[in-house]
Amino acid sequence: MPIEFRCAQCGKLLRTPDGTSGQQAKCPACGAVVAVPDASHPPMPNPGPGGRDPFGAASDYGDASDSMNPYQAPAEITSGASPFQPAFATGGVRPTRIEFGEVLSQTWRIFTEHWGMCLGVAVVCFIINFAAGQLGQISMNFLTAIGGIGGAVAGIGCYVAAQIFGLWINIGETIFFIKTARGQSGEFSDIFAGGAYLLRVLGAGILFVLGILVIYVVCLAPAGVLALVEAEEAAVVALIVGLLIGVIGGAIFSMTFFPYYYLIIDQNLGVIDSFSVARTVTVGNRLTAFALILCTSIICGLITLCTCGIGLLGVLPYIALLYPVIYLMMIGQPTAAQRFSQAVPAPASPDAVQWSQGDEP
Repeated sequence: MPIEFRCAQCGKLLRTPDGTSGQQAKCPACGAVVAVPDASHPPMPNPGPGGRDPFGAASDYGDASDSMNPYQAPAEITSGASPFQPAFATGGVRPTRIEFGEVLSQTWRIFTEHWGMCLGVAVVCFIINFAAGQLGQISMNFLTAIGGIGGAVAGIGCYVAAQIFGLWINIGETIFFIKTARGQSGEFSDIFAGGAYLLRVLGAGILFVLGILVIYVVCLAPAGVLALVEAEEAAVVALIVGLLIGVIGGAIFSMTFFPYYYLIIDQNLGVIDSFSVARTVTVGNRLTAFALILCTSIICGLITLCTCGIGLLGVLPYIALLYPVIYLMMIGQPTAAQRFSQAVPAPASPDAVQWSQGDEP
């Protein structure tokens, strides 16, 4: 019985003869090298843009095999439809260990190949966000100064609206850089494509910040209690210790859940699902991700200072690209650098796999 499944890159329904499970060949539609799944696996769904659930999709756990990916782990998390359908269908999530040097190497290679577009998008988004933030601040100050309580409320509303607008632009920027990191063709118009994910990203962001605040409140509570009973010396010691524990706890929390943002945008997950999957994919990767973020932040900061701010032109797009590369490698999907440089072994027999495009349902 022929094996039917969808290409993980273009979403085309493909058909191969029985007995070809586990072999590899190129998709005739897009040229991607894909592995033939087990015959018992049903074809991948191919929902178009109109078929996405605006509130995300629940995750489901199973097993998968993809010998194309050298970073693959056996467990797979099949998530919601990709926001990049039908141009690209992501292959689900496979929690995978990342390596410090490999992440930097792949990020640098992708950056050097696409630095022009990356720089243009990063600079445009920075200017838009800066202008929106300044406008929101000026509006709040002006309305507060002339309008009393009503003006203050209106001013705060303007400020909040400016921040939400900035978040919308940031989501669009992230879409562009995920596409670039994955090897797709990103466009300037992507920076205005974040509307479908705005509410989920906003809600998840609020939960993320609240989680960090709770950690600090718990860690600093003993110092507050000691201050109330006028044990000043003990309160100072408790404050220092609490801050130290809070910083460590906040860093652990951040490194555990930070991929939620990319999972909502890239995998179309809901808020709770994004945190659940983020916790899974960061297992074994938290220290490496922290080292990557810390080291690159320090180096990029020094470059910016030593060049009197000119280095920011290189720093902004590189950092914006680094995070999606970390994310893609964590979920076990190939980056653009892997797609175009990795040698994939051909099937044992050149004629072992004969592809045919199936009819779309």
